[in-house]
Amino acid sequence: MAEKKSSTPSKDTRSFPIFEKENYLWMLGGIVIMAIGLLLMVGGKSDDPNQFHPEQVYSTTRITIAPILIITGLVVECFAIFRKPRFCASQTGTFRCGYMGMAVLKSTSRPST
Repeated sequence: MAEKKSSTPSKDTRSFPIFEKENYLWMLGGIVIMAIGLLLMVGGKSDDPNQFHPEQVYSTTRITIAPILIITGLVVECFAIFRKPRFCASQTGTFRCGYMGMAVLKSTSRPST
């Protein structure tokens, strides 16, 4: 009789974090930049609602600097998300640099079918 092969291939159950610590630091920096931009955009309220002060509402800080900071923060966020992890070269294979100098083996071979 012929032996039956298992239909479920063995899977590597090791899991790696989606982002590294440096990615999260870049994300935090982007959030801080956007928060500064939003804080610069706030204001322009007059003490007397019957008076309009265009120099307060249309100041360079509110219409130029604040939006540039918000867009810069969004660019930093995109960079943080798409940033690839660094790789350490080894004679035995490719290693993904882990936290605190620890190297984690990255499997480059495909499972056999």
